Amino acid sequence: MLRAFANEAHVQRGRVSARTEGPVEDQAGMPTRTQWNAIMDRYLNNLHPSKREKALITENMHRMIYQTLVEPDVTRVGTPQFRFWCRKMFQVVEANDTLVITNGGRTIAVKEYIYDILCMCHDKSGHSGRDKTCKVLRDYYTWIPKELTANFVKACHTCIQKRTTESL
Repeated sequence: MLRAFANEAHVQRGRVSARTEGPVEDQAGMPTRTQWNAIMDRYLNNLHPSKREKALITENMHRMIYQTLVEPDVTRVGTPQFRFWCRKMFQVVEANDTLVITNGGRTIAVKEYIYDILCMCHDKSGHSGRDKTCKVLRDYYTWIPKELTANFVKACHTCIQKRTTESL
């Protein structure tokens, strides 16, 4: 189930795929997408301006990383510093006829899909808190800050109900 989702932000035949579905609904028992967007915006705004750009990998940046790695002689992608960073931090790995950008052997989580990834991993952890959710995340993905995971879990409706019930 988790591996199948990794294909949402992958490259097939030289193109980065993107979902073509309509608006994606909120996940039941999880924070709403509106809450998630507020959590993510707060996280990014609290970072130093120089750290914001690479804190989360956007779909556009994912495309640029892919192009840098697959076509290393092309100099029209980003700055020389960006291309150096890409070659230093990422690898393109083929898995089941699919090219996936990885760091440390784990798939890069793309910003636009982090909500869905967190919902899946938090559900798979049994709503067991930040550390167990992070453990499930680490098995499959990278580039999701622990602080974002912690704030996602704090906003989880199911976990809030569990904490309220346990404290009674």
